[in-house]
Amino acid sequence: MDLSQYPALLIDKRGPIDGRKFFSRSPFYSARVLVPSVTYLVCIVLDMALLYRHWRELTSSTAYVLLALDFIMLTSWWGSTRFLRRLRTLYSEDLVAQIEAGSPIEAGSPIDIALGVAAGGITDCLLSLSGTMFLVLTYIGYHLEFLNGR
Repeated sequence: MDLSQYPALLIDKRGPIDGRKFFSRSPFYSARVLVPSVTYLVCIVLDMALLYRHWRELTSSTAYVLLALDFIMLTSWWGSTRFLRRLRTLYSEDLVAQIEAGSPIEAGSPIDIALGVAAGGITDCLLSLSGTMFLVLTYIGYHLEFLNGR
């Protein structure tokens, strides 16, 4: 069955990412990766600002938790980009193999669907983690400011 004739079915089956568009260029050109990356950067700057501004009032355990949040954000972002790089390599290897065999990669091929779903899962996790970290740091910052304002 050629799924390219049924675009709605192809989108449902493929997942949120079209492999040919997503893997043909750097994932950082995609808003699905760029938005969480910028959010992570904002979170790290916010965390460092909280540490700098409230260093004297923080207990050592609170300071370690804030430093641990930075470490968690950096490792989750780095791991996600590493996995996206691996998926891009797999996609390009399959594309090269199919071109050498004389058949271009088709939308809806098993590799297109599998890698699109995997990349969609990674980017969705990246977005949810970055949003959660932003909310947590905003909450912590608000309460630190509230406690110092008393």
